[in-house]
Amino acid sequence: MIKNERLKDYKYSFLNIAGHEKAVHFLKNLALNDRIPAGFLFYGPEGIGKRSVAFSFAAEMLCKDLNLGLEREGNSPSGPCGECPACRGILNGTNSNFIFIEPKDDSIRIEKIHELNSYMSLTPFYDNYRFVIIDNASKMNASAANALLKMLEEPPERSVFILITTSMGSILPTIISRCQVLEFKPLSEDLLAKYACDRFKDVDKRTLDVYSRLSRGSCSTLEKLVTGNYLEYRNDITELFSNGLFYSGSLSYGYIMSEKFNRIMKNSEDDPQGTEKFLFETLLLILRDIFVYFMTKNEKLLYNIDISGKIKEIIKNAGLNGNMIMQMIELTAAYINKINYNLNRTIATDGYFVRLLKDISAK
Repeated sequence: MIKNERLKDYKYSFLNIAGHEKAVHFLKNLALNDRIPAGFLFYGPEGIGKRSVAFSFAAEMLCKDLNLGLEREGNSPSGPCGECPACRGILNGTNSNFIFIEPKDDSIRIEKIHELNSYMSLTPFYDNYRFVIIDNASKMNASAANALLKMLEEPPERSVFILITTSMGSILPTIISRCQVLEFKPLSEDLLAKYACDRFKDVDKRTLDVYSRLSRGSCSTLEKLVTGNYLEYRNDITELFSNGLFYSGSLSYGYIMSEKFNRIMKNSEDDPQGTEKFLFETLLLILRDIFVYFMTKNEKLLYNIDISGKIKEIIKNAGLNGNMIMQMIELTAAYINKINYNLNRTIATDGYFVRLLKDISAK
């Protein structure tokens, strides 16, 4: 959420971070006291702002007009200038004191860490800190993780490594022991609702409230849901589930459902694969709510709480039980994991929906 109009065109600043005040305050104090450690580990759910905080920390430290946003000698907080070569270099990847690493083909390999090690041995262009941000650090293979560990054991002077992950359990304990660990928690619904109102002024508030709940504490998820027309797809999917043919377990209806999904994907010329994944993630979230309500009968636990009546109707009319719903969830999750490898989308979706209805008809 933009808190400073002057910086509205500059993406990374502590002034523009909302919901992670504790982490931001801690990082500011480390910098003011010149006690920045060589390693950080930011962990928490996906899409809640860990990377934005990491980038903003680097921007605050590397900006030529450095002001950490704390009031000093009567000066108002200013944050990074957003205009100097250091600030612009973070945005366009030309700042030699800022290195960003993320998985390629779902992995971070040792070659990337060796490349990083060679680069870090060179004298930096700017006489300042050097930041290395590794997103999805859990994707490092064993060799890469061990190579990074050696760098953390003897880090180059004035170098800061920030590892970002959704799970502490997937990081080597020896790496964790050499990092300052910061936990990031999901944003509140109220904070997300305010962000949504600022970001999407042309969407009505009631719809944004639904999106805020569905986003599960994540600004990036909220944006994905709004720009991806989640509610439109969700309503189409629930109508497919509400059709009497679905309840009958007729396998021929599987092809009808598949054809509807494929039609939507074909209409998305820019990114059919991305649309396919989004559609099935939407379906998975509906199935999650069906399972939660079946087990608890508690509407407050639903993400799609605004269609709780439709969820109850599906459970009742389809005659679903807990095991069947779990099978549907597992089948859908497995399909999502294989989307990148589906050579023929039509055949793949045909197989998915026929299998789905086959499981239902065997109840």
